[in-house]
Amino acid sequence: MRVLMLECEHGVSEELKYASCVARMYAKLFRSMGHEVIEVRRPSASEATVAVLVYKPDIIWVVGHGTDEVQTVENLSEWVSVKKNLDLYVNRVIVAHSCFTAKKLGEEAVKRGAKAYFGFLDVFYYPWCVDTENYNCACEGRNPWGVSEALWYRLVTGVQEVPLKFLEGYLKYNDFGKAMEYMRSYAEEFVEWALRYPARSPVEESVIRTAVWCIDHDVDNAVLLTPEERIMTQLSVGLPVSFLLVVAIILLLVVSIILFGGGSYAYARPESV
Repeated sequence: MRVLMLECEHGVSEELKYASCVARMYAKLFRSMGHEVIEVRRPSASEATVAVLVYKPDIIWVVGHGTDEVQTVENLSEWVSVKKNLDLYVNRVIVAHSCFTAKKLGEEAVKRGAKAYFGFLDVFYYPWCVDTENYNCACEGRNPWGVSEALWYRLVTGVQEVPLKFLEGYLKYNDFGKAMEYMRSYAEEFVEWALRYPARSPVEESVIRTAVWCIDHDVDNAVLLTPEERIMTQLSVGLPVSFLLVVAIILLLVVSIILFGGGSYAYARPESV
């Protein structure tokens, strides 16, 4: 299959590169599986449109901010909405690494001829740090809290892998149901690993708990829309009430939500508990 990856990096700041740096790793994997992958870095709306028209992909993966009706690309430029450019999605599988777009945009895309639309019904949460103070925090293990670089890197990239695992599963099996199961199984394994990880400090523990909460929330709000069906999945790992209470406190204290027209990414900054 031919996959077009629209690797945006700048939204409000450099927050989108968390997903894009992970996507670049997956692009190599997809090529090794025998698929053709075209990567477009930091595309404007017009550049994204030209890429679709020129390369004629079977699958479009895009990261950007979203609302229930709008998908943006680099620098928050509006690209596809319920009112424009939906023809770009016709006969294609869309993997939207953005908040809220599965609510209305995904539904409308499928009605207008998209083969399938994978996206999120709610905010897509993930751990983050301020990149202006910690350059390449997203793509390396650097962080301002003294967390093990290997641990930080695994947690940050691990949450971003959720939609990419769906895409990997689809490229592997060419089956939407199996792709959703593949994503869910990955998330379960991630949570099991994270909860067993021997944290060295309260800060590391809070980062782990935050990442687990994020991936649990994101998977529960992931949805695949096709003309025939609507597929959702949930993690089978039950989180204890005490765990959820601690995470709720962390999120109340440290989550910042950057809004764009009612929807965006959200970022969880870890604190000691």
